[in-house]
Amino acid sequence: MSIRSPNDPPRVRAARKEQTRRRLLGAAHELLAEQGFTSLSLREVTRHAGVVPAAFYRHFDNLEALGLALVQESFANLNGALRAARAREGADGLTTATSAEAVRLLGYARENTASFRFVVRERLGGSAAIRAAITRAMERFEGDLALDLAREPALRAWSTEDIRLLASLLVTMMTSAVEQMVEAEGPAAQQAIEQRILRQLQMLGAGVRGWDGA
Repeated sequence: MSIRSPNDPPRVRAARKEQTRRRLLGAAHELLAEQGFTSLSLREVTRHAGVVPAAFYRHFDNLEALGLALVQESFANLNGALRAARAREGADGLTTATSAEAVRLLGYARENTASFRFVVRERLGGSAAIRAAITRAMERFEGDLALDLAREPALRAWSTEDIRLLASLLVTMMTSAVEQMVEAEGPAAQQAIEQRILRQLQMLGAGVRGWDGA
């Protein structure tokens, strides 16, 4: 454990503080892979992070504040990854709404299982504040997807309400796939989940192309 000094330059103190914050968040993620948030204790988190309990309060008011930070970080990382992928690939037909988006999302879920497992379990978990934060984050995710869909050539004649309904349906389908992905045992099971959601989205895409809003 590093020794803090009041004579350290501000930049060094800020870096050390951020490092401690990252250790606390990382410790919480690791612990939450095996248990629910409501069973987590402050002492358990600080011990796992290798810091004294008093250090926790320099970063978070309480455990719920830590949980809200985990939600914010999880969705910020996800949205950043998807935006970068969209920028690289651009829009092409319905790919944003179908296979390309699903592949990116499920691939990210595979690479960040601990983060997604926390969101999946706490979406219907015991903390009302964390449930509400996850709901708001998913609503923003749905809104961003609706904006992407509105740019698709095949959907330009659709009403705003219908585009939002399609975005909601897609988020529901992908949420279910992610929930299965993070609990899947082994690459074969994960691959089967990915193939199934891609097939479902192909079916949905066929319906989307025939939809006239009637």
